[in-house]
Amino acid sequence: MRGGDGPRPSLKRGYGPETYRPEDGATNHPDRHGFTPIGSVPLASARAGRNGPPGQRHGTGVPWTASRDAAWRASPPGIARNAGPPWDRRRSIAMRVGLLGRKIGMTQIYQEDGTAVPVTVLECGPCTVLQVRTLERDGYAALQLGFADKKRKSATQAERGHARKVDAEPKRYVREVRQKSDGEVGEVKGGQTLTVELFNGIDRVDVIGTSKGRGFTGVVKRHGFKGLRATHGVKRMHRHPGSSGPSADPARTRKGIRKPGQHGNARITVRNLKVVRVDATNNLLLVRGAVPGPNGGFITIRQTNMARRAQATTA
Repeated sequence: MRGGDGPRPSLKRGYGPETYRPEDGATNHPDRHGFTPIGSVPLASARAGRNGPPGQRHGTGVPWTASRDAAWRASPPGIARNAGPPWDRRRSIAMRVGLLGRKIGMTQIYQEDGTAVPVTVLECGPCTVLQVRTLERDGYAALQLGFADKKRKSATQAERGHARKVDAEPKRYVREVRQKSDGEVGEVKGGQTLTVELFNGIDRVDVIGTSKGRGFTGVVKRHGFKGLRATHGVKRMHRHPGSSGPSADPARTRKGIRKPGQHGNARITVRNLKVVRVDATNNLLLVRGAVPGPNGGFITIRQTNMARRAQATTA
C-alpha cells in the first residue's frame, strides 16, 4: 500500500502491524481521501496526547494497543475518524453504482468552446430492485435489477412469481450488480426503483453489452488476416488462411491457432468511458465513445473500478 502521495515506507524486519515508523518516508498529512498515510500519526493527535503522552516522539516502534486503537477511532473527522490504525485504512462504505438500460445510438454534442464530442446515448433505467443478495443467505452481496417490463403472457410462472414478491411486473432484462459487502447495499430494498440520477457525480463508467453477431466468418473478417496476393501466382486462394501448423512434428495443429469460426455475439465490456451528460428528465446517459451491440440492445452500466487510471485521464 502507498501512503498518500509521498514515498513508499520501507518494509524493515520487525516492523509489521504491531509497530509503525513515521520516519520511514511517510508524511504527516492526510491524503486526498482524508485518511492519514501508512506509518504516520496526525500532528494534532500528538499534541493532544490521543496517541500517547503529550510531546512523545512517535516512530520509535511503540506498540499499537487497544486503548490507542479506541482513541484513534474516536478522533475527529479531519483526522481519519473510524479509519482504524494507519496500516488498516478503511474507506467509507458506498454502494457500487450500476444500472441496466438500452443503447439508443451515437451522435455528437458541442461543448461551450465549440469542440464536437462523439457520444453514445444510453437509456439508463428506471430499474426495479427485484432482490437483494446477502452474504449470509446467498454467499455474496449484490443487487438484482430488472429493466423493461415483459408481457405477463410471455413470462414464465417462475418469472411472474419472482416479480410478484416485490409487487413488480416481470422484466425483459435482469442482471445483478455485485457489491463487496452487505454494507454497500445500504438502505436499498426490494421493489425500490433506481434512476439515472445515481450517476450524478460519477465521472467514469464501464458498459457491458453483447456485440453484433456476424455468423460464421473467415480469417480476414474475423481476425484481420491480410490474405494471399491478388495478382500473379495465386489461384482461388486469395482469402485463405494459409498454413495453420507444423507437419510431421508434432503432426497436429497447436492450440490457439486463429481460424474461421463464429464471429461476434459475445459479451463485451468497454471500460473507463467518460460520462458527458446525465439527463434525469428523459432517463438518458451520454458517454464519450462507442458501446458494443446494436441500437436497441440491452446493456449494463456500472461505475468503473479503474479509479487510478480514471484520475490520471481526468487530470
